[in-house]
Amino acid sequence: MKYKLFLITLSLMITGLGVMDSRSPAGMVYAAGASGMQEQEFTLADKMQIERNSKIDSPCYQFAVAELKRLLERLGVTVTVKDSSLLFKDTCYILLNFPNSGPELIGNVPQRNGISADGYIHHIIGPKAWIIATQEKGVLNGVYGLAERLGYFFLYPGEEGEWPPLKDRNTIKLPCGIECFNPRFPHRGIFNGSSDEEWAGFYAKLRMNALCQPTDPELAAKLGLRIEIGGHDLDELLPREAMADKPDMARMIQPSDFFGERVDDFNFNVTSPDAKRIIQENYRKRIHELSKDGIYAWHTWPEDLPAGGWCFDPTNRSFSASDQAMLAMRMLAEVIEEEKLPMRVPFLVYHDTLFPGPNFDPQKEIYLLYAPRERCYGHALNDPNCPNNRKHLDALRQWMHKFRNSNDAHTFEYYLDRVLFRGLYPFLPNVILEDMKVYEEEGIETHLALQVGTAFVPKLTMLNLPVFGQGMWKKDWDANDAITMVAQNILPENPQPWQQYFTDRMEFFEEAMRWEHGEHGWLDYRWLPETTTEFGAEIAKAYAWNSIALSKTADALKESVAQDWPERVKNLAAVEYGRCQFEAAELYAMHCQQTAANHIGKFLNSNDHSELELGIKMMQGTKTALSESLQKAKDVGVKAGDYYYMYNDWIQKELDWKIEHWKGELSKN
Repeated sequence: MKYKLFLITLSLMITGLGVMDSRSPAGMVYAAGASGMQEQEFTLADKMQIERNSKIDSPCYQFAVAELKRLLERLGVTVTVKDSSLLFKDTCYILLNFPNSGPELIGNVPQRNGISADGYIHHIIGPKAWIIATQEKGVLNGVYGLAERLGYFFLYPGEEGEWPPLKDRNTIKLPCGIECFNPRFPHRGIFNGSSDEEWAGFYAKLRMNALCQPTDPELAAKLGLRIEIGGHDLDELLPREAMADKPDMARMIQPSDFFGERVDDFNFNVTSPDAKRIIQENYRKRIHELSKDGIYAWHTWPEDLPAGGWCFDPTNRSFSASDQAMLAMRMLAEVIEEEKLPMRVPFLVYHDTLFPGPNFDPQKEIYLLYAPRERCYGHALNDPNCPNNRKHLDALRQWMHKFRNSNDAHTFEYYLDRVLFRGLYPFLPNVILEDMKVYEEEGIETHLALQVGTAFVPKLTMLNLPVFGQGMWKKDWDANDAITMVAQNILPENPQPWQQYFTDRMEFFEEAMRWEHGEHGWLDYRWLPETTTEFGAEIAKAYAWNSIALSKTADALKESVAQDWPERVKNLAAVEYGRCQFEAAELYAMHCQQTAANHIGKFLNSNDHSELELGIKMMQGTKTALSESLQKAKDVGVKAGDYYYMYNDWIQKELDWKIEHWKGELSKN
């Protein structure tokens, strides 16, 4: 197969080019330079010129040129752009040079050996720096990678969150050499993130190439993003009114010997020929439209219900939730195969489908989408001290075997999901990076994280996102490396206060997000369980302790702020302080909530009404704590419409209901 070779070259003088060692793996540096040439460090000049290949009209390539120009101009470099006459067969390149410096002499074009997926090579020879890729997206990744090496820090969306280096540009130097940067997963990205231009552009700056969100096809092409859409959309394919005439299409919620009642609420009878016909007809119409826009997959998951919401009629009752879900997805795969469209069908591993069913296999058009929502986020997926995560890793391995004849297995991780985390921003670099090693070893090809439940307040930085993005390119990175990178980018002259702050945040949240005992099923960090287990008492104490500790680490950061800190760093410290106070208040509310639940569990186990009285009292205390947390969320700038406001209202109403319910029980005593 013939590949295009894409090059961006940043140059200040006439030089030759060396050839990259064909064995070079990701991140390996080799000596560079042509025979007889004295190597120099790469530096920026006051005036520079970009020469672009006019034969390449890809929107992603043209955007890469524009971004290189824009980022250099932010550093005070005057940049001009002109078309280049230096054309090589199967080569796309950009050359940065002195204006009007005369013809450029180029020897051997650097080889592309060692580049995978949308990776790239930085080939730096004295005052010239090449960006080499086999895809246009690789060129854009190389531009952002070079910007980071020059000192840029992509912290949050928009120019305000795009921090240029604090040092004078004349002191910025890059050593000579060849370095190959390859992603650890062919596709990397966000599910349900914001699709506006600033946010989609931020994902591109983090060198991601996949987004599941309705997005303008032109924007996706410019940023080099593969687009998926949808979610729990299976119900869209079978209108509820169709079941009125053919009730056997509806699911039976109990077997026929237990009344055999059918309901047309969600999902359906997957062995009904009529249901299959209607679903395939509607799916066929829609995917032809989506295929024209280049959509890779339409997510048509079953409904998000406890107990799966599947069917117990005589033709289905021997099939598990996973079996029935697989039959539903096989219906859709048949249509794609018949129509010969370049689309895929995601199979959601989630809740009741955590483990495979024994009966049905996926066609090649179906790919795995692993969504371990009930796992523990206080431990990495392979942590031997976490039984819950061991169970989830076992499930992944069983599913990977089931899908051994189908490629492009996806993750659907929850590191950015403020719904699961009840509005909090837990900092989890150790979990994210250790999980990444597991997913890479297990053969995951597309690593996605859900980003939902936020009004996308940029200054409330979800640092899990930059860590997630950067970790995709840094194979040997660990949590300490990530924290050091963030701290040094925020305040290069004095990173220690920030390093301590982020280290503390990581440790406190790992303790608070523990969920190693998976016996509580559907519940998560919002709906804390009534329980009599020892874990219930342990985690209630952990919420209280980490609430105090988080508040203290925020105080320490605030006290470390110095007058000579750059304004942007002082502003960030103020935001982080407010965010920590909100999080500390919410953790205290969780302490009250779990303590109340523990007392109710003890009452139900012992009929001791003193435990019931304590439970009611602690629920009233939880309401007060939630009100205080809500005020702190407002103080830090969490906007109306953010998920936290909705959740806070829900739990307040639930507590009101529980208090009245248990007071009624108490009055009978």
